[in-house]
Amino acid sequence: MRYIVGIDLGGTNIVVGTVAEDGSELVGLVSEPTLPEQGGDAVIARIVKLARASMAAAGGREIVGVGIGSPGPLDTKTGVVILTPNLGWVNMPLRDRVADGLKLPTVLDNDANCAIYGEWWRGSGRASGAGSSWGGRSITAPRTWPAKSAT
Repeated sequence: MRYIVGIDLGGTNIVVGTVAEDGSELVGLVSEPTLPEQGGDAVIARIVKLARASMAAAGGREIVGVGIGSPGPLDTKTGVVILTPNLGWVNMPLRDRVADGLKLPTVLDNDANCAIYGEWWRGSGRASGAGSSWGGRSITAPRTWPAKSAT
């Protein structure tokens, strides 16, 4: 069985776990405060440290990649966090920094998209560790449709 490291980056906490690609097992669930006031380099170092701890708890399981859910807006093609006021980041190349630190293929998506995909995949709140970023979303086989802006 192959495993994937999932990273939930929030303004308050970073949560990392290693999950079987079929969702049947979660190992190495770890969390620490984000502490954005320490700056982007410190937050990314904390992400990498937590991911390594989660991977170590996976005990030799085959880990094939990393997924990061981040507040945004993001450029998911380039892996850049365009702006996160709660973290104080502008144009942070988060995907590449984490990939370099872990030496694994890494993808980046909006944290609300990640939460709704988890609901679609595992359902009934089982996959939900959602923080305050839930937005209106719907899924249509298997594409997300973001909520329309109220402005």
